[in-house]
Amino acid sequence: MPPRNPATPDKKTGVTAFIEGVNFWVREDAIDEQGVLVDPAVLKPISRLGGIAYGRTTQAFELPRPDYDEAMQDAEVAKLARPKGDAQS
Repeated sequence: MPPRNPATPDKKTGVTAFIEGVNFWVREDAIDEQGVLVDPAVLKPISRLGGIAYGRTTQAFELPRPDYDEAMQDAEVAKLARPKGDAQS
C-alpha cells in the first residue's frame, strides 16, 4: 500500500530518496587502480526496492543531465516545468 498523507487520505503519495555516499568501505578488488571508481560487476550490489523486495544491480548505464537553459527553449518543456498553482493537483 502506498504511503498516505493524513491530511489527504484519498490521495496517493510517494517518496524518492537520492543518497550520495561520501564515506564507505569497499572490497579492494572492486576498486580501480587509482582508488576512485567502484566496479559494480565485482561488488555485485543489492538494493532494497520496498517492502521485502530486493534487487541485484547487474547492469548500469550513464545518463547525462540535460542543460536546463537549453531544455527550456522547447515550449512544451517550459510549459511542463512551470510551478504548480493552487488550482493544479
